[in-house]
Amino acid sequence: MTKRSKCLFLSCYFPPPFVGGSLVYYYNLLSKCTSDEVVVVTTSAENSAEFDSGVPYKIVRNPLVPISEGRRLKRFLWPLVLCPLLIFWILRYRASTVHINSARMDMIGAWLATRLTRCKLLVSVLGEELAVCSKEGIAYRAARARPWISWLRNLHDRIAIGLLRRCDGVMTCSYFTKRLVAAHGVPEERIVVITPGVDTAKVACQPAIAPELAARLAGRRLLLTVGTFIERKGQEMVLQALPQVVQRFPDVMYVAAGHPADIPYRDRCRATIAEHGLQDHAMILENLDNEAIAWLYSSCDVFVMPNRTLPNGDTEGYGIVFLEAGAWGKPVIGGRAGGAVDAVDEGTTGLLVDGANVDEIAEAISRLLSDGSLAQRLGEGGRQKVKRSGWDAKADAYCQFLEQFGDVPVQMNRTPQTKGEK
Repeated sequence: MTKRSKCLFLSCYFPPPFVGGSLVYYYNLLSKCTSDEVVVVTTSAENSAEFDSGVPYKIVRNPLVPISEGRRLKRFLWPLVLCPLLIFWILRYRASTVHINSARMDMIGAWLATRLTRCKLLVSVLGEELAVCSKEGIAYRAARARPWISWLRNLHDRIAIGLLRRCDGVMTCSYFTKRLVAAHGVPEERIVVITPGVDTAKVACQPAIAPELAARLAGRRLLLTVGTFIERKGQEMVLQALPQVVQRFPDVMYVAAGHPADIPYRDRCRATIAEHGLQDHAMILENLDNEAIAWLYSSCDVFVMPNRTLPNGDTEGYGIVFLEAGAWGKPVIGGRAGGAVDAVDEGTTGLLVDGANVDEIAEAISRLLSDGSLAQRLGEGGRQKVKRSGWDAKADAYCQFLEQFGDVPVQMNRTPQTKGEK
């Protein structure tokens, strides 16, 4: 009988499309894995056939796998059906190791399935899934849910965290997240940090943007945020700080570019522009292609994303966009929260601020706009950091993680796949 030696990678979100840093993160980490080593089981996606045929590993798409922001009933039932489904997939694809990317949603079912099949269990923790289990996060949810629902959620989370302590290996994307995992009782020797690399598709492509938009931005001091429209990113806080900046720099223009993941929040940002009369100093751009994003990076004076930890515990796991801005030699401003403290080296690649403090955000922006030598030094520091953050080394580190903590023999130093972001 053939020995089981593959890793079954289970994810409720996987490309396409490439929306959000976590999808880019996992796509690039798996870039050196082959079908002899990894089978990805994920949710169905439109127009995925071409993508699936172009990766070196096998992708199995199953409609039973819920997307992370999908229907509540499907997400509620998922932990109940996961165990038998996972046992089937383990036996079907002869997996010796299971790697799940949701410590809260998949942990209980994955633990049972791997114990029954004698598989190794590896878990990814990006940050927010444990942050919502904090006292503040629990209190926030309890105040907004029926008591019995809140009780069930808290019980589920306590069980999941207890099982996390017993898994074979934990992979985190930042040292902030490693400290969070260790604080929940996971031995540090079982925690591996693999920080994100740089999305070379955005950096290597030729910058290009619509001529009318380029004309509108010509001659302006450009502030830029690239990121999905969700509250923790802080686009609204930049807009609230912008009137102070405009008083000192009347030629400033703020561009918030990204996917509208949270429509109500995106609409709040638009309302803030109208409320403060910022129509000539701010704009929201959605669903841009790589060429347009590259143009914005290359043209901006300062990249700013003042992320913060929300009352429900939601926080930034890392912040790949800080590295992308650094690749273009741009100084960055990030929030002093979550994994951004690992992505932004304060005083070397950028500045860190309290993402909930409008005055502090405005002061940091004004400081970089008024001090060209500081901005240039921080931008160069970001460029040097990016040189140490290539995806090639990160993919090797992931292969080592599978070999060290799983039961997956892998070949090292292969040429990684170069398929760019769509």
